[in-house]
Amino acid sequence: MADLTAHAPRTVDEIRMQYTELTRRKRLYGGVLLVLFIAMMAAGFRTADDRNAGSFYDGIHRILDYPGEVLAEASQKAAELPGHMVHFFPALIETLNIAGAATLLGAIGGTVLSLLSMFVGAVAAIGQRDIKRRMAYSSIAHMGYALMGLASGTVFGVQAMLIYMAIYVTMNIGTFAFILSMERDGQPVTDIRSLNMYAKAQPGRALAMLILLFSLAGVPPLLGFFGKLYVLRAAYEGGLAWLAVAGVVASVIGAFYYLRIVFYMYFGEEGEALETGRSPVQWAFLMTSAAIMLVGIINMFGVEAIAQAAAATLVN
Repeated sequence: MADLTAHAPRTVDEIRMQYTELTRRKRLYGGVLLVLFIAMMAAGFRTADDRNAGSFYDGIHRILDYPGEVLAEASQKAAELPGHMVHFFPALIETLNIAGAATLLGAIGGTVLSLLSMFVGAVAAIGQRDIKRRMAYSSIAHMGYALMGLASGTVFGVQAMLIYMAIYVTMNIGTFAFILSMERDGQPVTDIRSLNMYAKAQPGRALAMLILLFSLAGVPPLLGFFGKLYVLRAAYEGGLAWLAVAGVVASVIGAFYYLRIVFYMYFGEEGEALETGRSPVQWAFLMTSAAIMLVGIINMFGVEAIAQAAAATLVN
């Protein structure tokens, strides 16, 4: 972050300008934090809920098949949103405006949110047999890693967050494509035990999924490892060494539920074979995402430079 105290203010106007700039940046961090946290946590918890299991993933199908219908529903929900906000948060609406809420959230800091997200997501996912709910809780944990970069309060921290999110979205696209391809007798299957010895029947898809799962777990030298390395470094350089250590611990816990899926695919007991969807689009997304996790370690396809420029623009 640019040093606003490089020279001592000499006039009232300079003091006012510096105060205005500090306030703007505080609201920026608060606003980004607010959007990221609410969007990712809401999506993760909604998908993790038993009653809504798979709604996030199934929703993608609806968007692709019926864009007009989905757009109409989204417009209706958007129109209803203010009423819901007033109903659930009357005290907040009465006492704070949007900028004030963002500033308050920024003042609280991303450290607590990051810590809770990482451990809630990691621990809650361990006992899930439904692969959609398991990956939903995983998204909550990954939100925590992204917030770690933002919590550092530096330009490099914002850059690290952007890089991490770009890598995570790429990994999740491939994983999501694999989950949608899991079928038996034409019906979707989500139990991870249905993947028993999947590698024997579909070695190519199994290998691609293994690469994505290892990358999600942060296993070197895959691209996901470098994404976590960025946010851990940002936290350490931002004076949050304890949060970086907590991130490593949460990552080790999270590795268990990723490796559990790999175990079923390669070493599970043989049973009724799991069919694989015939969609070439799903196959392409899966294979491309896995390839990016391998090839991307060379130069990250220029994402590093783009994220650096974006971070500098956001902060400065």
